[in-house]
Amino acid sequence: MQKLKVLMVPAAGTPTLKDIDGSLESMQKLVGGYIETDAICPGILAVVNEEGIVSDLPVNLGIAGRLYFGDVFLVGHDPGDEDFRSIGFYEAVNLFEQGIVPGYGVNLA
Repeated sequence: MQKLKVLMVPAAGTPTLKDIDGSLESMQKLVGGYIETDAICPGILAVVNEEGIVSDLPVNLGIAGRLYFGDVFLVGHDPGDEDFRSIGFYEAVNLFEQGIVPGYGVNLA
């Protein structure tokens, strides 16, 4: 099973890099339900709970000025590839520098 490094952006709390095992089950656990993806910039996908709004999850305004519900994580994705890839440290830093993810209190250790 492919290990992945993702950028976790909780609805309440501090964004942080997190290692996951890359299974569908671990991704669903992170967002609290079935997942869907949304491209937020080239090579980066937001993975969200597809039923976040109907499940009355808290609003998460932390990513690219978009309205998501519940905890979200960001993962790398290359065009033409079916698999997710780890998000790199410098990609994460770039997301903060560009204001795509707010960088207050960020923990990238």
